[in-house]
Amino acid sequence: MIRKSVYRRFILYFMMFGMCIITLFLYLISQSEKPILENSIRDAVVFQQKHIFSVLQRFSFSATHVVNTLVNSHEINNYLADRKETNLLPVNNLMKNIISIDPSFYRAELLDQDNQVLLSLYRREQSLQNDHSLKGTHREYIPRLSSKMSHHIWFSEIISSHSLFSGSNFFHMLYASYPLYTNQQYSGSVVFYFDIDTLLNFLTGDDSLDIYITDQKGKILFSSDQMDSISQGEAKFFQSTFGISDIRSEQQLKLKGFSFMPLGTLYSGQGLMLFCRASSEFLREKSDWYNAVVVEIFVIVIIFSFCFGIIIAIGPSRTVDKLKTVSKEKNTYMRLLDQYVPVFETDRYGVITRCNQAFCLLSQYSESELTGKLSTVLNFNKSDSSIAHIKSVLEAGLPWQGEVHYISKRGKEFWLFSTVIPIYGERRELQGYMSISTDKTDKKQLEVMVEIDSLTEIHNRAKLNKCLSQEYERMKRYGTTCSVIMIDVDFFKQVNDNYGHFIGDKVLYQLAIVLNQSTRMVDDVGRWGGEEFMIVCPETALNDAVVLAEKIRMKVATHHFPDAGRLTVSLGVEEMNPEQSLQSILEKADYYLYEAKNNGRNCVMSRVEHHQDSA
Repeated sequence: MIRKSVYRRFILYFMMFGMCIITLFLYLISQSEKPILENSIRDAVVFQQKHIFSVLQRFSFSATHVVNTLVNSHEINNYLADRKETNLLPVNNLMKNIISIDPSFYRAELLDQDNQVLLSLYRREQSLQNDHSLKGTHREYIPRLSSKMSHHIWFSEIISSHSLFSGSNFFHMLYASYPLYTNQQYSGSVVFYFDIDTLLNFLTGDDSLDIYITDQKGKILFSSDQMDSISQGEAKFFQSTFGISDIRSEQQLKLKGFSFMPLGTLYSGQGLMLFCRASSEFLREKSDWYNAVVVEIFVIVIIFSFCFGIIIAIGPSRTVDKLKTVSKEKNTYMRLLDQYVPVFETDRYGVITRCNQAFCLLSQYSESELTGKLSTVLNFNKSDSSIAHIKSVLEAGLPWQGEVHYISKRGKEFWLFSTVIPIYGERRELQGYMSISTDKTDKKQLEVMVEIDSLTEIHNRAKLNKCLSQEYERMKRYGTTCSVIMIDVDFFKQVNDNYGHFIGDKVLYQLAIVLNQSTRMVDDVGRWGGEEFMIVCPETALNDAVVLAEKIRMKVATHHFPDAGRLTVSLGVEEMNPEQSLQSILEKADYYLYEAKNNGRNCVMSRVEHHQDSA
């Protein structure tokens, strides 16, 4: 009877305590829900505005760079110096090469001093074609720039493609014009037309926001709702759509939930403006989340109160004493473990459910940022085949041990030697995994330093040999593909003789930067020796490697090396074959490199070109 009374009393006490907690929690939620939601919306808007500004800056820089590449080219200068029809062919080929780089480059034209078309190339499906029908056509919409020297690119307004080219597919476009001068006299211009549909979709693709891009008069040019974008139909204005008389009035915009930002990155004179507000889907998700939290807290508190009241009622004093001892030992152990041993747990699908302070310190993420994400989110190379190996071992019910290469939130690399073990429930059902690690970053950094070339700050020959051996063994074991590109700087001795070894070293360093920018993250770029470089291309067949080599050759040929001017490289390409030894493969790549040298330099040679020449 006494025991039953104790049970009832403790259960009643804890149920009353639970109801007080729920009441207090509901009050706090009601007070903080609106400010939290406003802060969340404001953070999303600010992030999207910064993101859009950054993307537009990159687009403006890319467009300017493309136009400058053509304007400053040797081919254009030759044609301006001697306006022969034969000099238009190299300009035509260069324009084709530039347009083929990016699918957003729709059309390029060369105009004379009267804005009449001399050359016109455009993209049609998967090919580039000359539009001879437009030769001699007057481009009245291109402003004829003053004869006074000016070196500024002029950007047009955002328009539909049908407004200029009625026979083309519909898309949003803008064009950029750059003046050409001969003996300080205006002699024509270069015009590039850009398909910006992908760019605009990217800018307005945030599902949490309603985004509108308008001109300075409020005409909607593009939005996250495609029905409001410019088209062949009637124009829509921001003012009439949302009942706002002054689109620059912060008070009126705030009443409708909008934030405003001018887009001055594109200097088109159109006065582009960006309007953002939280989407209805975003608001509904937030509301559902808050309701779910309230229900979960209510259920958890009620269940906790009931169960804990029963537990406490069983021998209160004895339980308290034992809990004190156990809690002290556990807290000491967990504190040491939490501070010095990186540990994280996942569910059976690899989603992180918990991580300790030591792991958060190394990864520079908070526990809340990592919880709910896949355990591979921090892996330096997410395509690494070792990830598949780890999964296969764990799915077999076995523990796994080994080194894992991670990258922190701020981009800092670190290495852990980890032991991953399965976690089972009471009925031996798999619940998840636990990873217990030791920090091996200092040791690994010393190993990496030994594998870096001190002059170019890329892989040295020892590291390249290691990469070659690994890819060769992987190819033999799994039947993957891998290609090797050997590169040699043409007439590099003349650079050293004419400018000195210091400038020669700077050229090698700059070339290493160009090679890194031209390759994928999985490709291993290194200095083989002297002015020779090598690129190991995993999962790359011979034809794809030849395409990459040609891309590198063109990029180096068009790159200006400070103090040394223009340089070229010769390249030899060979694909790994399990029937050949690694040494034989390298000798083949070296043979094709010197075939390229003997073939006039500044070219790519491989088994493909060799067979074509033989045929």
